Parts: sequence; C-alpha cells; structure tokens
Amino acid sequence: MKTPILAALLAAALAAPAAAQDRLLDLERKIDALTHEVEQLKLGSADAADHAAGAGKVYGAAQRRVSVGGYGELVAQRFSRTTQNGGVAGKRNETDAQRIVMYLGYK
Repeated sequence: MKTPILAALLAAALAAPAAAQDRLLDLERKIDALTHEVEQLKLGSADAADHAAGAGKVYGAAQRRVSVGGYGELVAQRFSRTTQNGGVAGKRNETDAQRIVMYLGYK
C-alpha cells in the first residue's frame, strides 16, 4: 500500500524539475522574441546593419520627403570683468564653433 503512494510522490517530484525547465526555456524564447521586436520598433523596421537608427526612420518611410539634420559643437567662454584684486580683467567673452555637420537628404 505504501509503495504505490511513494512511487507516485517520487514520480511527481521528478516530473516537476523537467516541467520547470521546459517553462524556463519557453520564457527565454519569448523574451528573445520580444527583445528583437522592440529593437525593430526602435530602428523603424530598418536593418541595423544598413542604416543608423535615425536614418532607418527616413529610409523606411513609404512616402517621399526631404530630411534635414545635423549636429555641432560650440565652446563658450565667459570671463569675469574684474581680477581677484578688483582690477579690470580686459578679457572678452568668446564663443567658437568647433564643429558643424549638416545633413540634407531626399528620399
């Protein structure tokens, strides 16, 4: 009488880790699929090897349009009008454009 009950409990205990392993593998597959989908949405359905993330939105668009973009670097230096001992410093404020890159495209 005790043997069938022990056998059933042993079978249930052995089946639980296998079922948990299957569930874990299924969840890992779902996470990988969702990660890939989020990356595609961020890239605008463009292939990451072909375009940068921002360019993918332009080149993946169905309609024709003009794209304007760019970036740059400005350095601003603001000097005090007086020196530490109260005298006139004589330095003028400066602003320099270090780098300007413009983009104009049509697709």
